[in-house]
Amino acid sequence: MSRGLGKLQREILRTLNKDHEADFVSHDFRTVYDLLAVKMTLVARDKARTDRLYVPELRAVYIWHTGAFTAAFSRAIRTLVKRGLLRQEYRQTLAGDINLYHTYFVSREPISVNSE
Repeated sequence: MSRGLGKLQREILRTLNKDHEADFVSHDFRTVYDLLAVKMTLVARDKARTDRLYVPELRAVYIWHTGAFTAAFSRAIRTLVKRGLLRQEYRQTLAGDINLYHTYFVSREPISVNSE
């Protein structure tokens, strides 16, 4: 069994940039990233991650994320959190509740490179 990061995991980590920052920071002032925005970016990069259905009676095309991509994305995030590369962040809603069952926001350790 491989111990390295998979292709989707590496792609997720590369996608965590300024375009995907949430409008709040963590309690220890880390940048927080919106996983829904990351997921939308990854879907836009590869059309194989979506399904389409044309309904002639309505003259409409319905587009959705494939179940395989959604499952793979969730597994990749869960694995990155388990490995400590990402940290799950919670945001309190206006109603005062916090959804503890799904990961919507993550932060990561700042990467420092020491040069000698």
